[in-house]
Amino acid sequence: MDPFMIGPAGSNMSYIEAVLRGVDITPGRFAGLSYHHLGMVNRTSDLSHKPINDQCIKIYFQKFREIIILNWHYKLRLFVDQDDRPHLQYGPEWELSQKDAWKYYGDKWEIRAVIRWLYSIYNDDTYGKKLQPPGKNFDGCALYEGYEKIKNEFAAFDVDYTKEQYQSWKDSQKNIIEVWNKMDLPNFVNNFEHDFEKGVYIGLEGIRNKMTEDEAWEKHNE
Repeated sequence: MDPFMIGPAGSNMSYIEAVLRGVDITPGRFAGLSYHHLGMVNRTSDLSHKPINDQCIKIYFQKFREIIILNWHYKLRLFVDQDDRPHLQYGPEWELSQKDAWKYYGDKWEIRAVIRWLYSIYNDDTYGKKLQPPGKNFDGCALYEGYEKIKNEFAAFDVDYTKEQYQSWKDSQKNIIEVWNKMDLPNFVNNFEHDFEKGVYIGLEGIRNKMTEDEAWEKHNE
């Protein structure tokens, strides 16, 4: 299989592509989180990519879009392999631009920036939209819904995905999954270590309660 992957940064695109290609998968070299070292490069993060052919596979998210943001920050800011040169600039560039854009919020700029990011992707239908034939689709949420779900997702591409493979992936993502699982805990925001985690938590709380982005921020600051 020679797929052309379409998906947002933070969607486990390197890992999914590697499995589809039958590549020998080893954990990330730094903190075990990212799989950029596998060298999967036949992809784009342009969710409106054209033209679409039968090699195109889109990783879509009809829920759990917060995981995209958590993945991005853990893999491109906190735990970046210094040998992963193509990805080294993304974290510093984001910090520089967002700190300036949200400077009115002082040392809480990062929280506010991530709230905006979360609302933006939850309001953007392209994240959940599937490709029409001849394009194909892969449910990015399946990795977070248990072995049977992800096994069936890979089976649609004639890939026999094993329990051992899944457990290895889960173990490698332990730090992120543990944080994600705490996003539903009540009154937990100040227990998170990182401001981007707090931003995701506040944003999710606002979305669940049908608040606007500004209302979510204001409630947090009451």
